[in-house]
Amino acid sequence: MCDRGYSANYCGSFTGKSKSAATFLDKTLNSRWFGKFAKYSYDHNISTSALIALILAGIMRPATIMALPGKKDKEDKIYASGHSMASGIIGFAVSTAITSPFDESIKKVFDEKKFARGKFKEMDAKIAKLTAQKEAKIITEAARKELKSLTKKRDALNVLVKNIPDWLIGVPRAMLTIALIPPILKYVFGLEKKKKPAPEAQKPVDVPKMDFIDKDVFKNVKGGVQ
Repeated sequence: MCDRGYSANYCGSFTGKSKSAATFLDKTLNSRWFGKFAKYSYDHNISTSALIALILAGIMRPATIMALPGKKDKEDKIYASGHSMASGIIGFAVSTAITSPFDESIKKVFDEKKFARGKFKEMDAKIAKLTAQKEAKIITEAARKELKSLTKKRDALNVLVKNIPDWLIGVPRAMLTIALIPPILKYVFGLEKKKKPAPEAQKPVDVPKMDFIDKDVFKNVKGGVQ
């Protein structure tokens, strides 16, 4: 293709870069608030998940519901929006209040390596030893692979343990949310779901009795004593 005057060096790829998008992304990632948010997300992953759910359930979903067409269903849309907001608020409040003490305990054991026992202590010691060899540039290729494997395993265990409190409080949190939504809607948002009117009782329809046996045409063939 090059002999014919064509160049295939950049075929099928885009090497351009949007400076405005890159600048905005760089500013966001290097900003102080993003750094604080990233640290908070690492230390309190369950609370962060509940915060994101609060944003979706408390802002995005109500806005979507209210944007739906239909003036007749306005009251139902307002109630559904309030229900979504109440659910997000309760979920965030309960998750933050219950899991924060667990997060601090897990941080002391895993991140600060306090009170570590058994295999966790042995793993930390092995990682520290291999890391020292890597920094001194005397580590072998096999040891380098072992360090990478142990680091990934340690991080996976860290994430696993941080999610255990969320599994423990999942059912009680759901029960508490369901129980608290109606009073919050009523006393905080001033919303109460209207009861559907009872269906009217239908009057019985008189159906004429059709006794074909008593017809004259059947008297000649009817059995029994005449």
